[in-house]
Amino acid sequence: MDNLMNVEIISPKGVEFSGTARSVKVPATKGEFQLLNMHAAIVSTLTAGKVVVERESGEKVEFEVKGGLIQNRDNKIAILTDN
Repeated sequence: MDNLMNVEIISPKGVEFSGTARSVKVPATKGEFQLLNMHAAIVSTLTAGKVVVERESGEKVEFEVKGGLIQNRDNKIAILTDN
């Protein structure tokens, strides 16, 4: 569990994902980036594209987003989407 992050993806419909992940890749406004364990604190806007969450098992789960926000602090990632 040491290499995992807590991730929540929330849309106007409710919680789309809540769990742990090895990595999260997001389509940020200034370019795509990936967050790994112990990533620096960050807040960024998102653009249309895919959020890819890699679970502990290695399975990748994709979510289409139209835009939104991402915040990471202390290995806790919150993604708020427009759709």
